[in-house]
Amino acid sequence: MLAASANAAEISIAVLPFSGPRAALAREQIVKAVCEGDLRCVSEDLARRGQPDWEKIRASEVKLVVTGRVTGAASARSLELEVLRPDE
Repeated sequence: MLAASANAAEISIAVLPFSGPRAALAREQIVKAVCEGDLRCVSEDLARRGQPDWEKIRASEVKLVVTGRVTGAASARSLELEVLRPDE
């Protein structure tokens, strides 16, 4: 994935709070899976009212932003992830 990059040690990823039922659990699992090795995850205070705070994100030099939403009934929940770049 991103670890193939020559500068993988310098990549910062923001995993913002997810929305929906049991969203905190889903986010925690994503953070554990993504933020291993040379990738550095940042998430403190980078969202405002549930939306990415692009001014703070750009100031923190984050390269990728992950947002997520858990939807559906308990027996058929799904996780929708969106990966954004602050420069777009």
